[in-house]
Amino acid sequence: MQEFDWRLYQKMAWATVKYPGMGRDIMYPCLGLVGEVCNELLPKLQTCTGTGLDDVMVKDILITLGDALWYVSAIAQTEDIDLDQIMSSVRMPSVALSPQRPGNRSILTLIGWVGTLLDRVARKSNNCLVPDDFIRVLISVVQGLTNIASNLGVTIGAVADMNINKIRGVNGKEKAE
Repeated sequence: MQEFDWRLYQKMAWATVKYPGMGRDIMYPCLGLVGEVCNELLPKLQTCTGTGLDDVMVKDILITLGDALWYVSAIAQTEDIDLDQIMSSVRMPSVALSPQRPGNRSILTLIGWVGTLLDRVARKSNNCLVPDDFIRVLISVVQGLTNIASNLGVTIGAVADMNINKIRGVNGKEKAE
């Protein structure tokens, strides 16, 4: 199996970034990640608890995971962190043969790590950030996204591929230049 090109993904995702203070203000992509996880992903996972998973729900959740991954990429780029460095530290779990609802532990752990990421950003604004600790927390966030994707029957690389296709649709380009 070919390795996913996380550097290309980060470059393509960054080409679509448009927000005030981009490249300097880490708060915007961090709050965007919180929004994707807490306001988008969590309600979708809650819905499938009662109704079960169907193909439409799985696709919708995967799109949201892709959006969350986009914010992770923007956070990494803003902090001059190579997304490939983050991904090389993520344990790739085995992928479920058929989609299943991610367990409560996976969901709550992801939410906890997103909260910890915000804490580290607050510390950064007070000049208390330890770079290695920030990277470790970012790795843990990505691990949470990876675990949820694997429960849904795909790799995090497949989620990123879906997002690249979305990015290409936005930009009308076939590849990053």
